[in-house]
Amino acid sequence: MSFQSFRDDPHAYKAARLIGLLGLAWASLELISYVVIRPFFLQLLENNPKLAGQKKKQEATATQMMPRVVCFVHNIIQIPLGLFILLDPFYNRNAIWARDDFSTLVMAISAGYFLYDTLECMYRIKHEGWDFLLHGVFCLMVYSFLTHTGYLHFYGAGFLMWELSTPFMHFRWFLYKIGKDTTKLYAYNALGGMAVFFLCRILWGNFLSIMFWVDSVRVLATPAGAALPMSAIWVYRLSTLVMNGLNAWWFSKMMKILLETVRGSSSSSTAKAVTAKAQ
Repeated sequence: MSFQSFRDDPHAYKAARLIGLLGLAWASLELISYVVIRPFFLQLLENNPKLAGQKKKQEATATQMMPRVVCFVHNIIQIPLGLFILLDPFYNRNAIWARDDFSTLVMAISAGYFLYDTLECMYRIKHEGWDFLLHGVFCLMVYSFLTHTGYLHFYGAGFLMWELSTPFMHFRWFLYKIGKDTTKLYAYNALGGMAVFFLCRILWGNFLSIMFWVDSVRVLATPAGAALPMSAIWVYRLSTLVMNGLNAWWFSKMMKILLETVRGSSSSSTAKAVTAKAQ
């Protein structure tokens, strides 16, 4: 598709412009967090004996906190909105076709966030890792397609429920960085995070993926299925495979750390190093 033909497609151009503006809004939130929240977090890091006298490391860690603040805001907005879509009969009784301006906005908000997240991971690839970049790219593709095509909004809302486990992960990172990794709160948060991760990403994620595959095959076998863009269907199908694979890999890393801790197969320093690497 040439740029001119893209401009001539009002739906594609409108969707891309909306996603771009929302991505800019999320990036602006990081800048605001840098000014408002970063100084407070930097004070907490200064009280961590492990980082005593390491000014550059403290500042770098404080900067790494800002994308997590943006992610948290995305989650507290999108999870309730996604749950509303899941529970509304208008959407869940017609999972492939149901859409309106509200569901389109919800998809666009997440598309804009994952545009920001993908660029953030690319810029800080050494800190975030290739797995999180892959996660961001596929989420960006999925929610961009959902915004543009207007189909599968029920499933887009369903996969937002994966983000229920993310606050636990970020809170664990936060506790570790401020030197609270030996507290009961850290342990309880880790166990709670694993439980929520298993429920929302492993059980719910695979169930919803199978439901989507079955639903899409059924609809494509009908005359109405000809209206569905196959590119969007296959992007979504591929994404279910990649994302469920990533979730399984992340969960296996969590289980490995937990088993090593329970069995006492490694020293406390080694366990902490592994935990830090997983974060």
